Formats: sequence, structure tokens, C-alpha cells
Amino acid sequence: MIFDKLLMFANETTVAKAAKTSVNSKIVDLRNTRLIDGELKIYGQIVGAPSAAGAISTKVLTSADGKVWTDVFASAQVGNTLVAAFLPATHERYVRLVFTVGETALSEDAKVTAGLVDAFDFDDVPAVTAYPPLADDAAAGDAATK
Repeated sequence: MIFDKLLMFANETTVAKAAKTSVNSKIVDLRNTRLIDGELKIYGQIVGAPSAAGAISTKVLTSADGKVWTDVFASAQVGNTLVAAFLPATHERYVRLVFTVGETALSEDAKVTAGLVDAFDFDDVPAVTAYPPLADDAAAGDAATK
């Protein structure tokens, strides 16, 4: 996943493991989205292993002035994915996320990364598993390019 730094809500931001703990993300000014055409997509994930005990919920909030905030929608954690959704077509200028630990404490502090993305295949979010290439595959690829 490639994120534009101006469009990121969180970059490995720590969410403390204590139950009912909340962390506000950075505020994103949607004036910075001039390079993104069409609907805006929000994607957030836990970096590393998912939390074993509790779950993290994510709220998306918008504001016209950056001071008074309105909840747009909430999302529950699925595996490492915290939020994978489209921002409604009619939205305010500013957007932020609030990450909240549920009733049960996490097994350890979590690191979250989230941002606006231009393209993403939402159908495969829960099934995505990144595996490193095998040493034999990398060598075969190098041989094929020579």
C-alpha cells in the first residue's frame, strides 16, 4: 500500500493496550486531495501482528472548520484491517480518525497506519497476507531477466 504523507491520518501511531483507550489521528485537510480523482477511500491497518485479546474500533469524523466534529461512520477491526471504506461523496473539508480499544485490553500496544488512498481492492482486505519471496524464486527471477 502506498500512502501520500499529506493524506495520512497515522503512521505507526501507538494505540495503548489499556481497555477503552482512545487515540486521535492527525487531521487531514481535504484541500490536499486535489490529485485524487473520484471517491476518496480510507484504509487503516495494524502494523505487525493483530492484537490477540481486544479489538480496536475506528471512527471517521469530519469538520467544516477543524473545531466542531461530526461522526460519519465507525468500523470494527477485522484481522489487521481497522478501516477500509469510501468517504461519503458529500463530506466536510477536514477529516480525522479516532482509534479506540474495546472493553478488553489488548495483549500489547498496537501500531496503526491509516490514510486516504487512490486505489484499493476492498474485496480482498481480510484475505490479504504478505509473504516474502522465497530465495529460489528470487534467483529464478534474476536468471530469467538475464
